Amino acid sequence: IRLLDEIDETLAFAQQLQDAGCALLAVHGRYRGSATRRRDGPAHLEQVAAVVAEVKRAAGEQMPVLSNGNVRSAADLLSALAATGADGVMSAEGALDDPAIFGRAAAEAAQRKRKLRKRIDALGEGGGGAGGADPTAAKRSTLLKSVDPTAAKKSAKRLKRLKRELAALPKLPKVAAAAGSSTSGGGLPTRPQLALEYLALCEKHGVLSGGPSDVPCARFHVRRICRDALAETRLLPRLEAASSLAQLGAIVRACVAHAEGGVVALEDAEAIEALGWRAECERRNRDKRKEFEARMARKARREGKPDDTYFRAGRVPPTDLQVAQLRAMPEQERMGWWSARFGQHCLAFHATGTCVRSESEHGCAFLHAPPTAAAVAEARERAAVEVQTAVEKAVKQARAEASLAVEEERAAEAARAAQLAAELAKVAEATALAAEAEAEAWSRAASPAELPPAGGSAGENGPPAAAHPP
Repeated sequence: IRLLDEIDETLAFAQQLQDAGCALLAVHGRYRGSATRRRDGPAHLEQVAAVVAEVKRAAGEQMPVLSNGNVRSAADLLSALAATGADGVMSAEGALDDPAIFGRAAAEAAQRKRKLRKRIDALGEGGGGAGGADPTAAKRSTLLKSVDPTAAKKSAKRLKRLKRELAALPKLPKVAAAAGSSTSGGGLPTRPQLALEYLALCEKHGVLSGGPSDVPCARFHVRRICRDALAETRLLPRLEAASSLAQLGAIVRACVAHAEGGVVALEDAEAIEALGWRAECERRNRDKRKEFEARMARKARREGKPDDTYFRAGRVPPTDLQVAQLRAMPEQERMGWWSARFGQHCLAFHATGTCVRSESEHGCAFLHAPPTAAAVAEARERAAVEVQTAVEKAVKQARAEASLAVEEERAAEAARAAQLAAELAKVAEATALAAEAEAEAWSRAASPAELPPAGGSAGENGPPAAAHPP
């Protein structure tokens, strides 16, 4: 699992998995990817440690927990175990760079234990080794206590610290030495030796048959395993130019010879030298292609067209059946037929199997991609049709939803208008009632029945009454 947004959510999820019968849990110390959260910085091993502690508290040793993240070397693996308290470690990138990373971690842990026990023995107490404590060191420790109590206390503190470090080291299985190979420590083969073993296993089990897609796959793994050796020997450009498993093997054997301080075999040296020329030709061809595309882009811009107008058509490589059809044609018909369908690909390369210009000092600007299998091309075409159909369906559905949303919005606007009209009607009615009441008040004030008689008086002592209200 990955980390959830909050640590409490991750702990609850782990508990749910445990309640559901989970037998083993691996925790990748990174959050789930989203539009606002991308992979950034090291993994959060402190949260993995929290999950490990919670699972151990609830289930004890019944459900092992593995830590994943921040492991690119054997030392990183031991650090992850120490930081999280996990029962084990998962590694992807580290194992691609060094397939023996787990064995090297076990060997390094064993070496650390030996050193710590040796230092503990030197302080006068046995560290659990076969020989126990050094008698001479024990006498020296006793003498130190009687002569210098302060130094004896410091020695005791150092002894406790060393014992804590020894107890904190993970218990890893012992690693047997690899038979028949020189090692880089811990009885394990060097990384170039592992790359050579990888190619041998591929050949033995028929995993890589030498097809167009097999060589890039093998090249990827060899490049990862032999990264440091390729940088030291400057053979990386030749590795990129390798087009067969035999050429990859020659480069890896050269890396092995360099790591062991030996001499590269003459046959391998000649193959590597040929790859140097091939790498130079491929670099020249790439430059030619860039010049061609830049020239066509300028032409398209002058004509007010998209930049890729002149090198977009004819970019799909031909199938093996189409190449066979090309080779069966008369030479005078090939150019027109080829240009109308595969104008970005080299005619000479597919018609004869080689392009003289691409292997010369001039270079070739056309593409030299190998033909694809007809079945693969048909599958790609079917997939393209399915994608197009799905896109059209999605667009149609989006338009229908948009239309429905517009209708709903219009209905909502009509409802709001009706509500506003009702409110305005209430306001108008209230205004009319107020105006009617005011008019009635004025009418009562101006009625003749309420006025005193003309010329009358208000009383004996009072002033005469007014004829009408002010």
